[in-house]
Amino acid sequence: MKNYQEKESGLKVLIADDDPVVRAALGGMLENQGITVVFATDGNSAIYTAVTDSPDLIFLDLIMPQIDGFEVISQLRKMRKTRRIPVVLVTGRTDATTLVEAMKIGASDFICKPFIKSEVIRKLKFALMNKRQQHQVMEATLLQNSSQAPNGVSYERQRQNFILNFESIYLSMLRFIAEKDTEGMRQLITRFLDSLRFYELTLVREKTLHMLGAISSDDWDGAVDSLEFIYSLFQDLRRSAVVRA
Repeated sequence: MKNYQEKESGLKVLIADDDPVVRAALGGMLENQGITVVFATDGNSAIYTAVTDSPDLIFLDLIMPQIDGFEVISQLRKMRKTRRIPVVLVTGRTDATTLVEAMKIGASDFICKPFIKSEVIRKLKFALMNKRQQHQVMEATLLQNSSQAPNGVSYERQRQNFILNFESIYLSMLRFIAEKDTEGMRQLITRFLDSLRFYELTLVREKTLHMLGAISSDDWDGAVDSLEFIYSLFQDLRRSAVVRA
């Protein structure tokens, strides 16, 4: 598996989507980066192309003809040749319930429609990282020392970065919930709460405490509901942060 940082122009990406507008837009963004792009228009052809073309990464629509994205991922993970290919879901659905189910069967990440080029490239880079590198990205997003902002970085700028990079934390939470990893989730939530306190994100912190209570009670459905609400709050915060930037 190639690493984006090592050989960007040597990458091959499969885009599996039945919408020609999405295929053209996403394909153009990647091709402009020197990336080779192959296409599939339905679930069966997505599986066939993944096997025959051996892409480094797949952008996969969730809702497609013949078989949907869930079944495509399930089939890919059963075959030795395709089981390690990162799969990024392309979807308009960002509810935690859907994404947790996708994580359970082997999805690597997701990207929301509509998308912009910078987000596509960021998701591509992140999905091609190994788990250790992805963990380092999440660690960099969480506040290491809640007593002060990092040297040389203003409080407001660091707060905006935390908001803009929340999805790496969200993705880790989705994975912990999919695995029902109580201890891992508790540890992440504890550190997340420290950052929320420092950045004075009171409403998010209150909902995160509710999520922690649900996890402690083994109420995973309640945790999913809380996480969905937290994600929607960060979407609103992110729009405000982008406008100010």
